[in-house]
Amino acid sequence: MSGAAADGIDDRDIPKQELLEAAFNGDIEKIDSLILGEKVHIDSVDDDHVTALHIAAAMGNNKL
Repeated sequence: MSGAAADGIDDRDIPKQELLEAAFNGDIEKIDSLILGEKVHIDSVDDDHVTALHIAAAMGNNKL
């Protein structure tokens, strides 16, 4: 099974998307939860090969 749902969203991408959104918002607690809970790898990339660190840096979230 590929993980793709009927709506075309791959369920395996949800934690990755949550990580990238948390980086955008500077949500350190959410990032910790995802990483420490082993739901997603810190170096995961989006379709443009952008990581959470790239996003955090671009948004000025330097505590990440």
